[in-house]
Amino acid sequence: MKLVKSLQLPVIAFRQAYVIAYDYSLIILKRTYVFLSINKIKNLPNPSRFGLKRKILRSFLRTLAVVIIPVGLVRLIYIKFDSFFSRGQSREKNVRIRFGNMDTAVVIFSPIDWFYRYQRPQNLADAFSKIGKLVFYINPTVEYKAGFQDEIYSEQIEGVWVCTIRSSFRRKSFYIGVDGFPQELAESVGRLIEDLISTKASSSALLLVQQPSWWPLVERLQGNQLVFDCMDFHAGFAEIEPLNISLESSLDSSSDQIIVTSEFLATSKRAKMSGSKQMKVIRNGVDVSRFASSSTSEQREVVGYFGALAEWFDIDLMDRLISENQQLRFEIIGLVSNPQIRDELGKYGNVTFLGEFPNEELPGLVCSWAVGLIPFKLSPLILATNPVKMYEYAAMGIPTVATHIPEVELASNDVSGIYVSKDFDEFNANLQLAMNLSDEDRQELTTWARNQDWSQRAAEILEHTQILPKVSVIVLMWNQGLMTLRCLQSLIHRSDYNNLEIIVIDNDSKPQESVIVTNWLDAHVSHKIKYIKNAENLGFAAGNNAGLSEATGDYLVILNNDTEVSPGWIWRSLKHFYRNSNLGILGPSTNNCGNEGRVKLLGNPNDWLSEVVPRFNFRVPHLLEVNTAAFFCVFIPRKVYEEVGMISTDYGRGYFEDDDYCRRVQSLGYQIGIARDVFVYHKMGASFNLMEDSEKTRLFNENKAIYEAKWGKWIPHSYALDSDQS
Repeated sequence: MKLVKSLQLPVIAFRQAYVIAYDYSLIILKRTYVFLSINKIKNLPNPSRFGLKRKILRSFLRTLAVVIIPVGLVRLIYIKFDSFFSRGQSREKNVRIRFGNMDTAVVIFSPIDWFYRYQRPQNLADAFSKIGKLVFYINPTVEYKAGFQDEIYSEQIEGVWVCTIRSSFRRKSFYIGVDGFPQELAESVGRLIEDLISTKASSSALLLVQQPSWWPLVERLQGNQLVFDCMDFHAGFAEIEPLNISLESSLDSSSDQIIVTSEFLATSKRAKMSGSKQMKVIRNGVDVSRFASSSTSEQREVVGYFGALAEWFDIDLMDRLISENQQLRFEIIGLVSNPQIRDELGKYGNVTFLGEFPNEELPGLVCSWAVGLIPFKLSPLILATNPVKMYEYAAMGIPTVATHIPEVELASNDVSGIYVSKDFDEFNANLQLAMNLSDEDRQELTTWARNQDWSQRAAEILEHTQILPKVSVIVLMWNQGLMTLRCLQSLIHRSDYNNLEIIVIDNDSKPQESVIVTNWLDAHVSHKIKYIKNAENLGFAAGNNAGLSEATGDYLVILNNDTEVSPGWIWRSLKHFYRNSNLGILGPSTNNCGNEGRVKLLGNPNDWLSEVVPRFNFRVPHLLEVNTAAFFCVFIPRKVYEEVGMISTDYGRGYFEDDDYCRRVQSLGYQIGIARDVFVYHKMGASFNLMEDSEKTRLFNENKAIYEAKWGKWIPHSYALDSDQS
C-alpha cells in the first residue's frame, strides 16, 4: 500500500503529460497529412518537391515511432492498471470541501448539444459565465470511442467549459423523447463529473438539470444542490417515452428547488406535488447584446419566422395567411423536421425557406423584418411554452404576432407590439396592425426586451437557489475537547451548505477541555458557531434539549461530538425528506452503532474517508425503514419536533432516550429511516467510556426498566447487511 501511495503523484503527473503529448502528436500527424495533400506542393520543381516530401515523411515516421506508439502503449497500460494505482487514494479531494460559499460552480445538464440550436441552456450558461460563475455544460450526446474507459472531454468556449462524455458504450443522444441516461454509465460518469468539479472548482456545485432523461445520472450526485429547470411540458411531445414521465416525477421529488418557464408548468406541477417544495417561474429571455435593434424607419415588407419547424407549426394557418397576403414576402428560417411544411407552403412564390443558420447570424438576416410570427397549434406543449423568439424579435424592434399562447398574452399586457390571436381572422388583422407599428412603439419593444436579458434571468436563478431550509446542528460535548474539535472541523469543511446553524452545548466540561474548543472558535469560526456552556452536566437528554431550544432551523440535527461527517451529508439527507413527507426521523449509516445503521468498514478505519466517499457518495438514494434510529446523529423536521416535543429526561445521563423518542414519533404516524447513501463516522461511547463499567451496567438496567414501563418489553436492536458486504 505504501508503494502504491508513493507512486500516485508520479502516475497522475505522467498521465497528464502523456495525454498532452498524445493529443499534440495526433494534431501534428493530421497537419502533416493535409500539407502533403495540398496542390501547392505539386508546383515546386521536382528536386525540391521530392526533397521536401522526404523530410516530411522522415518527420512523420519519427513522430510515429518516438511519440505515438510508445505513448499509446503506455496509455493502454495505464488504463489497465489505473484502478490499482488509485486503490489507496483518498477520494475526499474529489468532493468539494467548503462551507457556506455561494460563489457556486454551475453544472448544466442540457437537453441539447452546445452547437445544436442556441436556446435557453446555452444562453444561461453564457450568462452565468459573464457574471463570474464557473460553468460546466454537459452535452447530452455521448461520443462513442471504442476500447477506451469512460471519460469527459472538456473545452472552454467563450468562458463555458463544454463537456462531452466519451464512452465505449454505444449511445447516440439524450434528446427529448429518448430513454433515460443508461444505468451502465451512471456511476462512472457521476464520478467523472465530481472529479471535474473538484479539479477546476473552488466552490460548491449547483446542478441545473433541464431534462428528465438525466435523472439516472444526477440521482447519484445528490450530495450537490439539485435544481430542476423545467422548460417544457414533456408529456406533450408526440413521441415522448413513457419512462421520461416517471423520471420527471423522481426529479421533481428529489430537487432542492424547481424552476419553470411558464405559469402553465407551475400550475401543472403544483397539482401533482405535495409539501412546500420551492418553485419559481423564471421565464426565457434574450441576449440583448446580440439581438440589437436596427432602429430604422425604412419600409419593411418581409414577414418571417425562425425556429423549429415541427408538429406544432400550424401549416393550415400559414397557408391561408400567405395566400391572402400575396403583397408580402415571407421568410422561414430553421430546420424543417416536418416535410409537409415545405410541401404545403413551398408552392407560393412569395415564400422563401432559408434553412438553418447559427444563432449569431440571425440578427443580420432578420433585422429588416416587419413582423415576426409564432404560428403554433395550441396543444398542451405550446400552452406551456414561453417562446424565446418573442424576446429576440422584440430586442430588434420587431413586433410579434402569435396564436393564443398564454405566455405571449401575458407579455402583450406589458408592452405594445406583441399580439395574440384566437382565430385566423384575428391573426390576419393583428398582422396588419403589426405591419403599421410606429417607430416609437418599436423602440418601446426594445426597451422592454432590455429588461428581459439572460443575465437577469441567471441572477434570478441564483437568487432563488439561495432559498434553502435552515439546518441547525446541535453538538453536545462533555470533556473530550480534541474529539469535539475534530467533529466541528468536519462540519465546517464538509457540510458545503449555505444555510447552516451550528450550536455547541458544553455540559460543564473541565476548563482545560473547554478551552481547546473555545480558543479554536475565537480564532477561526466564532461568527459561524454558537457556544453555550452549562453550569453543570445535564446529561444527554437535557443537554441536547438546551440546544434544541436555541435552534431556529427548519431541520434539527442532533450530532454527537464523537462523530465526523462526510461530504454532501446535508444535501443527501434533506432529499430523503423531500421524497417522503411522512419521514419523521432520519439517521445515517455508520461504522459504529447498535442497530441497522451500522455497516462494516472494509478498509483501514484510520483512513475511513478514502473508503466512504467512493463507496457511499455515488449511490442511488436508498432509505431503510427501521424501528429505531440511534441518536448519535439524527435529522428531525421542525414540524415533527413541535408535535413530539423535547427528548425525555426520565433517562438521566443516557441510554434508551433515543428508543423512547422514536416510539413517540411512530405513535404520531411518522416513519423512522436510515439513509444508506449517507455516512457519518462514529467513534461511539466517548462520554460513556469515561464511566466505570459497573456504573454503565447499572444505568442501562435502570433505564431499560423505565422504558419498558412506558412502551412494553424492549426489543433488542439488530443489524442489517449493507449491499456491498456479506
